[in-house]
Amino acid sequence: MLRELAKLDLQKFDLNEILTESAKRGHEMVVTLLLEHGAEIEAEGQTGLTALEEAAFGGHDGTLRLLIENGANVRQSALQCAVVSQNEATVSTLLECGADVNSGGESGFTALHWSAFIGCEAVIRLLLKNGADIEAEEERGWTALHMAAWGGKEAAVRLLLENGADIDAIDHFQRRTALDVAVRYGSEEVVQLLLEKGANSGNRYFYEQGEGSKCCSDIAIKIGVIQLAGILTRYWEIYNRLLKHGSEAPYL
Repeated sequence: MLRELAKLDLQKFDLNEILTESAKRGHEMVVTLLLEHGAEIEAEGQTGLTALEEAAFGGHDGTLRLLIENGANVRQSALQCAVVSQNEATVSTLLECGADVNSGGESGFTALHWSAFIGCEAVIRLLLKNGADIEAEEERGWTALHMAAWGGKEAAVRLLLENGADIDAIDHFQRRTALDVAVRYGSEEVVQLLLEKGANSGNRYFYEQGEGSKCCSDIAIKIGVIQLAGILTRYWEIYNRLLKHGSEAPYL
């Protein structure tokens, strides 16, 4: 196949599009050939990703190194693609090659935020080992712990707490803690873990615009009533656990 490709008049084709697709599939020899014939290493493909980002997303460590050796810019977006793919090798390569572990871009979401949401413990450990700020905040003030609670990832929550995450960190948008987020999204296991670890169940925050502040037991009941009957049981169990740990009875 490679020999046939070399015989073609490559000027007739969109080399940049072929490059990103080849990187996505991890075809190192094709990538090399395309770069030799003038493909732009920073060009974006139809998906809006560069060849480096496609290789990172696909978990193709060899292709990733090849592109970097040929001058690809190691952007924060490539690191996030590698994190989303949950590929420890590609994350490690990007960090070795200068990716900023704490860069969050315009939104503030760092690689640790996304790895916590996805719940990949190996990548979380790798990021922390390489200096990831466990209390870094995105634009609303959510930390990695908020993200793990949102994703319902009990193991990730436990790992972050073991590494010193502030269990009662409050965002500056609605003043929510990780416990509030876990209750809001119905993660019974995460709620139980956070309560066992001493999370403040009496924090009051703003649930919806125009409403007064509420505590997590209010929300457990409100969401449970709004949802289908089958989901209500889970929220009722969360509500009872919150009351046992000192949360206020809801204002109904």
